[in-house]
Amino acid sequence: MPTSPRMVNRTHALPQASDARSPSPPRRTAVRSFIKATVLVAALLGGVGASQAEPGATAAPADAPAPKKPQTSKKPTPSAEVTLKGDMTCARCGLHEGTTCQNVLRVKEGQGEVKYYLAKNPVSEENHGKVCAGSAPATVTGKLSTENGKKLITPSAVKFD
Repeated sequence: MPTSPRMVNRTHALPQASDARSPSPPRRTAVRSFIKATVLVAALLGGVGASQAEPGATAAPADAPAPKKPQTSKKPTPSAEVTLKGDMTCARCGLHEGTTCQNVLRVKEGQGEVKYYLAKNPVSEENHGKVCAGSAPATVTGKLSTENGKKLITPSAVKFD
């Protein structure tokens, strides 16, 4: 009986068409196992929230609004109207702070000086031309607030002395 090359050394033969279902590489099976385990854990944990609730408590319906969180507004909180007297100048041109012009009232308090930045509104903008190139003594009436660590005053009236 003649021997064929395939029958001589069967252990070193290349896979044939009949061997199409050869095992996948170990890395691929590890990834598949990891994905299956992750999906299983996610499915199990999906129902845990309702089962671990306090006795007598009911789960919130899906269309119920979320519980309200305390409001953390970036807008300053308004206060009572005050009148401040000091030296008004431009933040960009006079104090060399920032890249845009903004009125700043420098008020002497105790041994130091406090800067109150005027919020942009029609009152502050119409009086900006008088202080952009220099400074002038002024009295500002408005509401105080704080934003990003800066003291702001929203002016309702500006009067130059």
